[in-house]
Amino acid sequence: MDQGEFFLSMSVTDRRVHFSWEVIFVYGPVDHGRSATFLAELKDKVERCTTPVVVAGDFNLIRCASEKSSPNVYQVRMRLFNDCIADLALHEIARVGARFTWTNKQADPIQSVLDSVFVSAQWEVVFPLCSLKAVTRIGSDHTPLLFSLGGHEGLGANLGADIRARKGALLDQIKVPDGLADGQGLSPDDWLRRYSLEASFMDIYKSEELRKCAIPFLWDGDALLENPVDISTHIYSFYKELFSAEPRGGVSLCADFRPLADQVSDAENAELTLSFSPEEVGRAIASMKACSAPGPDGLPVVFFQKFWEILRPVIMPMFHEFYIALDMARINYGVISLIPKVVGATDIRQFRPITVINMLDRIFVKVCATRLSPVAERIAHPLQSAFLKGWRIHDGILALHEIVHEVALKGLKGVFLKLDFQKAYDHLDSSFLRLVMQRRGFDERWCSWIMQLVRSGSDSDIVNLKFLLLCFEKMSGLKINFDKSEVVVLGYSEAEQLRIADNLNCRLASFPISYLGMPLAESRILGQPLLACSHSAGSQFWKSIQAIKEEIRLSLRFSVGNGSGTQFWLDPWLEGEPLRLQFPRLFAICHDPAILVSVAALDEGRNIAFRRSFGPDEALCRVPVL
Repeated sequence: MDQGEFFLSMSVTDRRVHFSWEVIFVYGPVDHGRSATFLAELKDKVERCTTPVVVAGDFNLIRCASEKSSPNVYQVRMRLFNDCIADLALHEIARVGARFTWTNKQADPIQSVLDSVFVSAQWEVVFPLCSLKAVTRIGSDHTPLLFSLGGHEGLGANLGADIRARKGALLDQIKVPDGLADGQGLSPDDWLRRYSLEASFMDIYKSEELRKCAIPFLWDGDALLENPVDISTHIYSFYKELFSAEPRGGVSLCADFRPLADQVSDAENAELTLSFSPEEVGRAIASMKACSAPGPDGLPVVFFQKFWEILRPVIMPMFHEFYIALDMARINYGVISLIPKVVGATDIRQFRPITVINMLDRIFVKVCATRLSPVAERIAHPLQSAFLKGWRIHDGILALHEIVHEVALKGLKGVFLKLDFQKAYDHLDSSFLRLVMQRRGFDERWCSWIMQLVRSGSDSDIVNLKFLLLCFEKMSGLKINFDKSEVVVLGYSEAEQLRIADNLNCRLASFPISYLGMPLAESRILGQPLLACSHSAGSQFWKSIQAIKEEIRLSLRFSVGNGSGTQFWLDPWLEGEPLRLQFPRLFAICHDPAILVSVAALDEGRNIAFRRSFGPDEALCRVPVL
């Protein structure tokens, strides 16, 4: 036993695994003026320990702003706490069952994470299946935490001992051939046995990692599920219902939905439905991203790229069968991994499903997508700005911004509807996809292939719009989240705006709004002309715009107006050529290369600053506006 001002500790020995460690219970001071003293004492205690440690209790400190429900946090104390934990090389055990562990029990309570459990690396190696679960709080302002070493009914420690013994025995066996290899060498058979031992060791390691990723319990309504079978059944039922499309209504696309000119021609269908050649499949595999995630079997793209010549006799017969009528259900499958959206996820909706698709199925998809590419570019709607080579989804941001700016500038009337689809891909009715392809004129063989790969203005105008959206729901199987969707109305009175929003059952919003992660407003992007913006960092889309700014400038005609949107040196606003090209010596020493004409014109043109006085050559330059 040991005791300090802020801690109480004791040594623990588990005789079943012959392992000792020290448990340190702490109670941090409520007076934060003494927090530094508390952390110094804790650091001194842990550093004096000669065995692995478990540190648990009420620290009365938080590690990040998200661990407190109010924005009132003190960065210095958080940094002191985190530095102490990092210096001691402790690892915090993830908690499940509750986001916060303390409340001030008020009507509008402040909540924080004050209680935690930290362990040393040596301790966690012995108990890799340990877990921390919050228990229902009754009476106290703190949430009780249940810390388990892993396993059920005391079996976790014995299971861990067995695994450690197996790993130790395998390591001892691996050391023998390794020692011989450095001396007399090994025969091919000895090397194979050595590799087999290593594979067995890695299998045990992977099994441990999988157990650490297990979901200990889930809530199904008011029922707590802790049995692994019940948890698995609940997860299966949830996603089976989620991925099932609702029955379609009687709404459908008419036969002449698209004019003949916008449909796939006979020649294009003939190209799409050609038999598959080894060269075509090989090119498709070579064009796939080598760093993409592997399939459920663990084989990555690079495996198929490196060994295509060897794999070709195996894969090409599958393409020949696919051409006739291969049942893709044998290979069109994936493994769903659940990634928690929040720490301590206990509801199935708090997990994000990530599906890893079989690599062979992805090869079929790549080949078909490559064939479809030239046809898609011709028949795609001219306003589509995504999912086509050379087109970018963020192009829509610029187009929408220009439309909004034009409507606002000219005082026109406009209704901008921002829709949110409910689990769009999960609920898409595959029969609707087939119908769209048929109306586009695709050959029936092509339609079958794709289905194999995807299946395993006035008030009356507003009402018509809502009717079209409901029709789209019925045909596609997609569900529009009208409660999450927004409508922005310009040019109408406040009463008319509310009536339009009510008819659409959407929330009435106003600019600025967020569209594809970027702010959208009636004014200019970033509050200044696009070509005048000097921000070089950002998305790939924004960097691409910055890379072609000079070419855009040379091809534009400028209406100067008051000069607030035209750059003095960089834009060709005077005599058709930028002043930086007409007067390169002056441009080289100007103080602000991006100065606007409106600013430069102040004080009768004498507002243009230079970094130094003119030399003899520069004094001869005469800019007409200076």
